[in-house]
Amino acid sequence: MGDDFLKLSPEQQNETVDEIAKSLSSSKSPAKDEKKSNAKLSDAVTDIPNEISNAFNEGFANLRGVSNRSQQGPIEGLLNTGKAVLSVPQMLLSPVTGAARSLIGHPLAQAETAVGGLIDPKVAAEREASGKAYAEAKHSVDTAMAALATRGAPAPVATAPQIAGPGQEVVAAADRLSSVAGPVNVPRAIASDSMAVQRVGQGVRNIPVVGDAIPKATLRLTDDLGNAVRTVAEEYGAGSGPNVASRISNRIASEAERETSAATHAARLSDEAVQADWQRATDTANRTIAAREAKSLESARAAVGDMSPQDMGQTLIQRLRTGEQEARARKDQLYTAAGNSDAAISAESVGGVRSRVAQALEDDGRVIDGVLTPASSRMLDELQRLSDLNIENRAVGARTPVPAGETVTRPAVSIQGIEQTRKRLNALAQAATNDADRAAAGRIIREFDNWQSEAFDNSLFSGSDRALSLFRQARAANTEWRQRFGFNARDDADRIVNRIVTGEVTPQEVSNWLVGATQVGAKGVSSRLLTRIAEATGGDAEAMQAIRGGVWNRLSQATEGATPKAPERVASGINEFLNGSGRDVANRLFKPEQQGIMRTYADTLRQGQRAREMVGEVARNTRPTPTEVGPGPMQELANTVLGRGGKSDEALFSAIDAYAKSGGRGDIQTLAKLVGNLPRQERGDLAGSIIRNLGVSPRTGQFSPDVFATQWKSYTPQAKSILFGNAGPHRQALDDIMTISERLKQVGQRLGNPSGTAQNANFAGLGAGLVAAPLTTLATAVGGAVAARVLASPAAASSAAKWSKAYASLLIRPSAHTIGAYQVMSRNLANTARSLGANVSEADFIRAIQAPNQGRTEDQNEVPRVPTQ
Repeated sequence: MGDDFLKLSPEQQNETVDEIAKSLSSSKSPAKDEKKSNAKLSDAVTDIPNEISNAFNEGFANLRGVSNRSQQGPIEGLLNTGKAVLSVPQMLLSPVTGAARSLIGHPLAQAETAVGGLIDPKVAAEREASGKAYAEAKHSVDTAMAALATRGAPAPVATAPQIAGPGQEVVAAADRLSSVAGPVNVPRAIASDSMAVQRVGQGVRNIPVVGDAIPKATLRLTDDLGNAVRTVAEEYGAGSGPNVASRISNRIASEAERETSAATHAARLSDEAVQADWQRATDTANRTIAAREAKSLESARAAVGDMSPQDMGQTLIQRLRTGEQEARARKDQLYTAAGNSDAAISAESVGGVRSRVAQALEDDGRVIDGVLTPASSRMLDELQRLSDLNIENRAVGARTPVPAGETVTRPAVSIQGIEQTRKRLNALAQAATNDADRAAAGRIIREFDNWQSEAFDNSLFSGSDRALSLFRQARAANTEWRQRFGFNARDDADRIVNRIVTGEVTPQEVSNWLVGATQVGAKGVSSRLLTRIAEATGGDAEAMQAIRGGVWNRLSQATEGATPKAPERVASGINEFLNGSGRDVANRLFKPEQQGIMRTYADTLRQGQRAREMVGEVARNTRPTPTEVGPGPMQELANTVLGRGGKSDEALFSAIDAYAKSGGRGDIQTLAKLVGNLPRQERGDLAGSIIRNLGVSPRTGQFSPDVFATQWKSYTPQAKSILFGNAGPHRQALDDIMTISERLKQVGQRLGNPSGTAQNANFAGLGAGLVAAPLTTLATAVGGAVAARVLASPAAASSAAKWSKAYASLLIRPSAHTIGAYQVMSRNLANTARSLGANVSEADFIRAIQAPNQGRTEDQNEVPRVPTQ
């Protein structure tokens, strides 16, 4: 049964040993069975020399293989050379190996037969008779003693399928890891799930030379794991942590800068588009308002006309001067016709004309000066000559009609002479160059005409009825001319009209006199001037339309080149003109329907003003503001990972490593963003640099499986997935390294073969049990020679077996019960040993499990300890 026995629980093993011991030593058994049992137990002792010889011969056979290398191939020769190297310790240890095979193999075979007999006696008997049970038991002992194997545990005996244990998981992990990262050799003592194999391996490590193999194998396993870590790291990527961190830092910083630049450019384009849309909407609204106002204005212009004030003034000047010239020409024509008639004015009346005119000038307060008013001064000189009768065509003593009963003939001045003087006065008046001179000249002519009219009215005129009629027509034309064109100067309006027709005025002056410079029609002169102009032009349609157009233009428009008037101001001006100070002029110029259209325009302006204010308010409230370009995902990542001032390469790598170990949601998200924004090569380099640092002991700087296991467990599953992926052979390799490292930590610490004295502490002090340990303890307690006699004596077999059972129970389950049982069995074995000539006591066995074997300690070479943290 071999391994099957080792797989039994301690209680089942104790029961099996008890049954075997009873069957071997009970005095109540039949004599045949007792003889058979004693024979079986004696085989365990008597086969020792044979098994020792077999073990020695195996080693010797391996050694002989070296001498035949000339007949071997290179591979076979290499394998045989390895065997030969191991043959020396194999031969030296043949006593131990043979004794273990016999003393452990026979009881195991007997236990298997006893247990198997309960299940299938026939099969158990056949296995015992054929020696197969003993052969398999020896194989199990060799497996436990060997302690070393290639990857995985020893090949098991064909048994029923079982659930994979931790050892099988380690073997599978080693196989997978070897296929990815190169050979990884796990010692059998570490890979096996059998406690017996592990403890045999722990015990074998105390054996000189051979015992060195276990810690060396453990060292090789540590090296294999370290190499595997480095291989996996290279498969992910290259580069040291700081070097990789430097590239990551540069990439994140440049990507963040590029992101910010792109966002700023996009924001600028967006702002420009939004600003353009906002401006377009605002302009469209204002244009709509302006279009409505323009339409209303066009309607008003079509109804009332539109002419600039300057054009209006120029038109009125032309119309007034043309009218004045026509009226003057008609008047002069009539005077010429009258002057050619047969008529005269009494000399007495003519003699006082100059005094009359001078008195009129004095009454008006006008001073005539030869320099300041030269034309008027010459006109007075002309009147003086007339008064002195110093004129051409004068007729002194001319005959005039004498009333009945009178005989006196009075002198008279012919009408031709008077007409000649009038013409000369008009000619001189035309030469006036300043207002004072022109005003004085006009006053002189008016007073001269008044004198002449009075002469006609007071019968100072003599002539035919036709001549009188002509003179009266001329006088009426003269009166009309004078009245229409302001020569009579009745008021300020007459003076303005007269100045327009006789003086030098500008169109703007005419416009300002008529419509006002500010409020249209507000001044009284505007209304009076409008009346005078209408009289002067005879109500000429062109002149009136010019006035209406000029008035409307002044009301609705600003002077060319001036700042446009606000809509409210325009509307107020229109309403003031129609309803307030300009109402008289408005009623005289515009019909009611025209005034209605003008009011509609004013209302439109007010509505437009309110609409503009609303549009302006909406525009102010909706005016786009520049887009604030905040940090984008890459900039936020850079701020988080690199910090505002940046990090050193070492600090950045440590920060990334800390994210992976934190477990915090924010840190995992940061790690995911960071890795997600790296190209594949840099992601691999980052993973490789992290793996490359795993397992490196901060104390020694060397790889330590224990450190690897601790560090690998510190990374969260999410972080492992982000950094190393969820699947794949290399990701599995990291988990396999973890599995083997954990196993090595759990089992290998007991097999690490620390130095000398500490390594040779007895198994009870180390808290471990070993099936073969009773032999060592027995030899320690009674001496090697006596132990040999005890083991060789069939009579002592039962006592030795019971003592071994109690020893094993004590090591496996230390308690008051197992200690008491061990003391009883030690006492019995001591009695048996004394019967064989040994000088021992129970206390010797107690001391043997409490103190190290000094003799072996002195002979054992020190083997290096397995590296730990």
